[in-house]
Amino acid sequence: MGEAMNEAANEATDEAANEAMGEAAVEAMSARMDAAGPGGALVAGDHARAVGGDGVTDEAEAGSASLDDRIAALEAQLRQAHEALDASERQRSIDLALVEADAVDVETARLLTEIAVTQMDEPDVALAVSELKGRKPFLFRRERPLGVSAMGVGGAVGRGGLAGELEDAAEAALETGDRASLLAYLRMRRSGGV
Repeated sequence: MGEAMNEAANEATDEAANEAMGEAAVEAMSARMDAAGPGGALVAGDHARAVGGDGVTDEAEAGSASLDDRIAALEAQLRQAHEALDASERQRSIDLALVEADAVDVETARLLTEIAVTQMDEPDVALAVSELKGRKPFLFRRERPLGVSAMGVGGAVGRGGLAGELEDAAEAALETGDRASLLAYLRMRRSGGV
């Protein structure tokens, strides 16, 4: 008879819980009852802990707060990923524009271009690169007019001998912008007397 009363109390408690709480709370209570053993008796303390004053379980509130925190963390991660992607795309477009503009020192030009782009109201990479090329032309290769030799107007007529080597060294120094090439050209010019 005691077991029948426990069963009746459990069924009455289950029906009241189903009406007052959501499915998550009912599942939590069922798990507690299963853990209580074969009698499945629910004591008053368990019931008081499971049901809040307004019918919402403490466990459901804690779960909801936990989910809210998780959602906020995921949203922050998503924002960071979007910002990183935007920065990567901007850097790629800057690098592409600098290569097309024939930048000699790409890293320095990239930093200056990034600063200029971030200060613009409407970011325009092509405009920033062209402005940089006008302000700091030494960061870019110079365009040589066709038909003019590196030796100038009074250079040698043929490309043979010392004059040809000197002209080749001058062209290499001009094209690469490399300090070693320039020094080699200057040494050749000084020793050749040209």
